[in-house]
Amino acid sequence: MVAPLSNAINVQKFGLATHYKDESSDIGKWIHYTFGLLFLNPEEVDDCYVEDLMSDCPENEKLQKFCDYLTDNYISDKSMFPSKLWAAKSSELIRTTNACESFHSFFNKSFYSNSPPIHMWLAVVQEIQTDVYIKLNSIHLQHFPKDRQVSERQLKNEETIEKYNRGELSRYEFIKSMAFNYTKNVNTN
Repeated sequence: MVAPLSNAINVQKFGLATHYKDESSDIGKWIHYTFGLLFLNPEEVDDCYVEDLMSDCPENEKLQKFCDYLTDNYISDKSMFPSKLWAAKSSELIRTTNACESFHSFFNKSFYSNSPPIHMWLAVVQEIQTDVYIKLNSIHLQHFPKDRQVSERQLKNEETIEKYNRGELSRYEFIKSMAFNYTKNVNTN
C-alpha cells in the first residue's frame, strides 16, 4: 500500500486504533488530521507535517513511533513513498493506493490454471495495457462518483479547497477539514 491511506492499517499496528476511533480525544483527532495531507499539493506536505501537525502532536509514546514511521516512509524526501506519489490537491475521495495489489489480483483472476496458453496470457496483458493507456490519458479529468453521499462529500471538499485557495483557511485548518470528510475504518481488535 502506498500513501498515508495505509495509515489506517498502521494505526492498528502501532496500538492506536482505540484513540483513532475516539474522535473526541486529542490523539484521535491528530491521527485523523494526517489523512488531510492527502489533499495538499505535494510541495506543501513536508512543511505542513513539520510546522502544523508536529507542533500540535500530543505527547504519547505510541503516537511518536507512528510519527517516526510516517516521516521515514511518507514525509521525508528520501522516503520510500514521497508525497509526489500520493498527495494531490483534489476533491476526489476515492484514492487508489493499492495499484500493485489490484493488478496482481486482477491478473490472477484472469487465468484458470497455473500455466495458461500463451495466446490467453497475451490477451490479458493487452487488455491491461489498454486499460492503463486509457487511465493515463484521463488522469487529469475529474471523476464524478455515482454514490450520492460520496458526491456530496466530494462537493464539500471542492468548496473547502476553494476556501483554502482564497486564503480563507490556513493550511492546518484546511487539512483538518479535509481529514474528517475523508474517513477510513480501523478495527479496534
